[in-house]
Amino acid sequence: MTLDLITEILGWTSVAFYISITVFNTMKVTRYAAFGSAANDTLWAFLMAGGQR
Repeated sequence: MTLDLITEILGWTSVAFYISITVFNTMKVTRYAAFGSAANDTLWAFLMAGGQR
């Protein structure tokens, strides 16, 4: 293996790790956003039901 090949492999591995971290962080943020959305909708439903009485 030449130094150029090792450099190329490490470069693409770095890109793969960066993409993986970005995808996992996005999934984590999406999960929190989904919980926040559900909590918001539940609170909105309680407030709307309370206002109807």
